[in-house]
Amino acid sequence: AAAAAAAGSRARLSDADVLAAREEQGEVEERRQELLVLLKNAAKLAFPEALNFVAGKLQAVLTAAAQVAASGSSGRPLDGSSRASSSEAGFQDAEMAVTLLYALGEGAPDDALKPGTGGLGQLVLLLLTQGQALPAGQHRLVALAVLEACVRYCRVLQQEQSAIPAVLSLFLGLKGLGHPSPDVATRACYLLSRLVKTLRSNLKPYMDEMLRRLQPYLVAVATQPPPQGPAVGSTRDAAGKNLAPVTALVDDRLYVFESVGLLLGQEELPAEQQLAALHSLLQPLQRQIEANLQQAALEPCSRGSGGGPGGVVQLGSGSWAILQAIEAIARLNKGFKWELCTQHRPQLGAAFLQCLEVSLAVPTALPGSKQLRARFIAFLHRMVESLMATVLPYLPAALEALMAREADVTDMTDVLTLLVQLITRFKEALGKLVEVVLPIAVARVHGLLGADWDWSGRLASPAAMAAAGQQSPQQQQQQQQQQVPVTLEDAREKGELQR
Repeated sequence: AAAAAAAGSRARLSDADVLAAREEQGEVEERRQELLVLLKNAAKLAFPEALNFVAGKLQAVLTAAAQVAASGSSGRPLDGSSRASSSEAGFQDAEMAVTLLYALGEGAPDDALKPGTGGLGQLVLLLLTQGQALPAGQHRLVALAVLEACVRYCRVLQQEQSAIPAVLSLFLGLKGLGHPSPDVATRACYLLSRLVKTLRSNLKPYMDEMLRRLQPYLVAVATQPPPQGPAVGSTRDAAGKNLAPVTALVDDRLYVFESVGLLLGQEELPAEQQLAALHSLLQPLQRQIEANLQQAALEPCSRGSGGGPGGVVQLGSGSWAILQAIEAIARLNKGFKWELCTQHRPQLGAAFLQCLEVSLAVPTALPGSKQLRARFIAFLHRMVESLMATVLPYLPAALEALMAREADVTDMTDVLTLLVQLITRFKEALGKLVEVVLPIAVARVHGLLGADWDWSGRLASPAAMAAAGQQSPQQQQQQQQQQVPVTLEDAREKGELQR
């Protein structure tokens, strides 16, 4: 008992220490932001002086790194200090120097980065070309600061394209996508997509090498769940507000597929090379969907059950693999314009249509999975935007699968919303499909609302649904005592469905 009490005391002390550390970190971060605001304001008033200050910090860090590198095999810096203290100071100084340079851009004049206008462009070029030499460059904070600065000042690379290989080496190496810290690696995926979006045409000479080095990362993102596990759910800010719907996919690593799509979706690429590269990316993802359907059907979440803390639904490995593959295909597709896929090079569109055909099995085999239904609907929207009328032959099967018997009121509302959007997009071209689908949809709506539903339309008006949501607990209890056939939440959902 005494040992248990002592252990509990240590645990409580540990919790208190953690809380104190978090409070201190928040205070330091707040103070840090205040100082950066002062730097930005000073730069607006006296930019040359602010530039000299930041340049001195960055050059001092690079000089110290050069001295450490030149200290020889003895393992001691030239000034005689210990390597440990030098490394620690290097990490702090390097992160602060890069952060100052990043913040300076917000207070710089509009023409500060134009060729021949001053030292900011030269200072940025110094970081871009010598970022690998920063002391403690693989430290999590230093690596993040350098990647963020590279993206903020990527316009410099359009003027000085000789620095592009150095920046790509940062992103594609152990200080970017391959960083051991999941936070850095995930953030690098997003920042790489922004870099590629800006430098898209400038990266064509390096595309083959980029695709070769990105290949292992693509495989890892598609097949290995993130460190926090294959969870899909809502996130909350400090105020407790939902930041994303419960069916949102929370994996920013997928931005790496968007980067590859932007690289491959350029019309200037040779058609054979473009198609071969696209097939090499899409075919493993298609096989991943097909190979996991049977396993996903046996998992609890695929049958509409299961859940986790904080509104997060824990997906089984099979469901997660299908979800990841569908989203990866959608991200790849973002880089291809519809004219390229349907007019200039229809063979590209045919490759994506094959993915759509494979994905049709998902809502059919797993009708109870809310997450996979939502992802399939979003994927269908993506294909419509990219492939236009060529998706029409696949819509009957897609809508039929989405209107399966397992579909509840919310699911049918989503299907009808999708059908309205498709009618708006294709107009008369969708006439024959509507003739087939509409009777099925009406029958499903009648079945879900039930014989005791008020078919006058009173409950389907937006005002009635809003009023139902504003009723007090006493009014709700009175209605329950009057044996209302559905709950208020059901009434709102069904009213929306009838409307």
